[in-house]
Amino acid sequence: MSKNELSNDLQLLKSTLLKVVNKIDGDEWSNSAIEDTKLLLNRIDKNPESHNIDKTHFDKLVLLYKICSNILFKTSEYTRDLSLRYTQDNVNKELLDKSLNDFNLQLPIEKKEDTRNGAELIKDNVI
Repeated sequence: MSKNELSNDLQLLKSTLLKVVNKIDGDEWSNSAIEDTKLLLNRIDKNPESHNIDKTHFDKLVLLYKICSNILFKTSEYTRDLSLRYTQDNVNKELLDKSLNDFNLQLPIEKKEDTRNGAELIKDNVI
């Protein structure tokens, strides 16, 4: 496999990941999966049959979408640096090595005040 083929394949991999991220986060032309999820959750919430469903389950679903999106975006950044490092000649390889070596998936997670009582915290395996 040539450097050109490797570069093209890594770029295609990054583009594929970004397409998935765009589908989750949306863009100016299409709704995000998160927005669609919120709309559906609101519709479900208005349905009287849904009153037995625990609200935290819905909150967890939205959070999972956000986490997936962030992971895919960070993976596309790592793929970009990997592609630059191993397929381009005129780049700062030391800086890219540092970026690749120091890369981590630590994600910012929004913290909300937890208003559940002790029994709910135990049930949700928080404590």
